[in-house]
Amino acid sequence: MVFVHWQKTMNCPKAKLDNKRKTRIEWGLKTYDLDSCIAAIDGCARSKWHMGQNDRGLKYNDITLIFRDSEKFERFLAMNHSENKTENGISNTLSRWMGKEPIDGVVLNRAVGEK
Repeated sequence: MVFVHWQKTMNCPKAKLDNKRKTRIEWGLKTYDLDSCIAAIDGCARSKWHMGQNDRGLKYNDITLIFRDSEKFERFLAMNHSENKTENGISNTLSRWMGKEPIDGVVLNRAVGEK
């Protein structure tokens, strides 16, 4: 779920989930929570510099950078603005994932306890 969100947010649909990326995502989920992982990705996407508007014209938005360590992760988490939160503090993106919106043609009802 975290990787697919990163692929869609960063417009990298052909990116592969290799062992390095998987390891960093697992670290993020063990160290933080799912909502924070999603928010850190969203925070990176809000950074014009990380999205390529810098002196080199390069994107610095790989999931291994976002999840490199606590310092990087928390910096990206802080970039995620509070206006992206719903009343109960869950990100709008995570709320969509937990609801009944289709993701790649699949409806995820189990996340909200439905069958």
